Amino acid sequence: LDTRSPVAERLATFYLRRGSFLTLAMSMTIDTPRRSSSSLSVMSMDSLGSMQAPTKFEGMVRKQSHGAWVHWSKRKFILQDGMLFWSKNSFSGETVELLQHPKIRYIDLARTSIEARELSAAGIISLKPTSGNVWFAGDRHSSVGTTRSILFDAGEEHEKLMQSVMGHIDFAESSVLVRVASGSSWQSEGLNLQTTPIDELPEGCELECSVCCQELCDCGDDLCGVVRTGCGHHFHAACLHRWTVKSKTCPLCRSSLQA
Repeated sequence: LDTRSPVAERLATFYLRRGSFLTLAMSMTIDTPRRSSSSLSVMSMDSLGSMQAPTKFEGMVRKQSHGAWVHWSKRKFILQDGMLFWSKNSFSGETVELLQHPKIRYIDLARTSIEARELSAAGIISLKPTSGNVWFAGDRHSSVGTTRSILFDAGEEHEKLMQSVMGHIDFAESSVLVRVASGSSWQSEGLNLQTTPIDELPEGCELECSVCCQELCDCGDDLCGVVRTGCGHHFHAACLHRWTVKSKTCPLCRSSLQA
């Protein structure tokens, strides 16, 4: 469907009136180089660790709430360190502090495989879980555990907003390996995976990573070695991480990889 067509505009108006999404009217914009999640590649821990977080993005927004009736409320909005925060009260602080505040809603852009789309004709950006996935239950917002789309109405600034969102999504996805290699667990990252030394692989298991089609090996702890899924399959950690950027299901049997 051509998003510039009158049909697309009427569809956008229809869904706006139905109140089926979250709309945010941005008051600030920034320029962030646009990147695609599909470009994520295997990198050393030195290059991963040296990645810089995208520029902080914040402003006042209007949020459309879902309930017995649709109503709109102003919200303070911050996008930083691969996290999306909003609250009805003014707030600021480091990411760790914001995560601990019970009245601040947030989305961790690393925990859910997200499909970001631009509806240019209406100036709307849509964020939703990719097929077969739901919003991570550890987030704090009304759509957790569902496949509901969250839409942002940025008007003429939709391209700049899209660039910023994509930059933070890419940063969030890439930083998972850094945190695991630095002592975090796969479970705390929302994935049901277990790091497994090569000499502890079960007898008779497949010794080839089905993502890269190369032999399983401890090819450097800097890439977190080999992981075992909850369904009992084994992959290079970096290879499976790249897979989970698009899907939180096992490449072999499609069992869920979410913790």
